[in-house]
Amino acid sequence: MSTGTQPEQRRHRRLDLALPIRFSGRTATGAGYHGQGLTADISSGGVRFETDLAEPPPTSADVAIHITIPRHGDSAKSAVFLSGNARVLRCAPVDATTRRHTGARWLVAARFDAHPDISLPIVEDFAPGAS
Repeated sequence: MSTGTQPEQRRHRRLDLALPIRFSGRTATGAGYHGQGLTADISSGGVRFETDLAEPPPTSADVAIHITIPRHGDSAKSAVFLSGNARVLRCAPVDATTRRHTGARWLVAARFDAHPDISLPIVEDFAPGAS
């Protein structure tokens, strides 16, 4: 008998973060594509993001992902970058406000092949007293 609630089955805790993301890959026919969007959530195992590509990345496609974590909310002064390869698990058309099917935007779920690389190009920003 079901109680109506399912136990959490994810292996990685998700963080609800809206961060700029860029991605690229190849279709099964070898055609290249690239896009950008915002993350919906991220974990050490994968990422969900929204994009407004005319066609979403193909399911099971390998994609290169680059996520920017802005410094003090200013993406022009980025302090941290996450980069890695992932496999697209699923794509679904969504409306950004109603979450209903419109085909105008896509919600993409992807699993990282390995933990993303972290780049700290401006390490001084993390020093005590840095503004």
